[in-house]
Amino acid sequence: MWQNAWPALVLLALMVGIAWALKWARGRMPGLPGVPGQSGPFVKVLGSVSLGPQQRVVTVQVGRGEDATCLVLGVAPGSINTLHELALPAEAATPPAPPTESTVWPYIGVGCLTLIVGFFGGGMIAMLVGKIVDGVRGCVPSEGLPVCSWWRYWWTGALLGGLLLPTFAVTRMRRGRSNAGESDQLR
Repeated sequence: MWQNAWPALVLLALMVGIAWALKWARGRMPGLPGVPGQSGPFVKVLGSVSLGPQQRVVTVQVGRGEDATCLVLGVAPGSINTLHELALPAEAATPPAPPTESTVWPYIGVGCLTLIVGFFGGGMIAMLVGKIVDGVRGCVPSEGLPVCSWWRYWWTGALLGGLLLPTFAVTRMRRGRSNAGESDQLR
């Protein structure tokens, strides 16, 4: 019985290990997006014009407020040259106000996707739990079935996964948006 559960247990341990390693590395590697405490100067691309297949002129705002500077850059393969530098007018240098309204559609999209993933993922994890429980109990499943009373495990895990994963994902999404200064009101 255990010979069938070992590959699933090893895979589960491997996935947990990879997730932990990525979280550990995220805080220690400079330059990764979303790493707190490693912010440089504010840079915003204001515009870009293509001059040829690999040449562009790019206008970039560097800094905020009174310290804001506008750089006109020539970008080509292997080189970036400053073509012109000027101070931005005060009204152009002020950062735009965060949006006051948010729509419900991103939450619905994330909720629906995670509902499906949580439903089937929870069911599969429940089957793994059922294999372990059956191994401890000594229950031998019928021919062609993964575990004894598989439907109890499947539906319990599927319903838990289908409820908990979307709840967790939408909660994290709302918290991230509120931390970024976006409004959390839903239309």
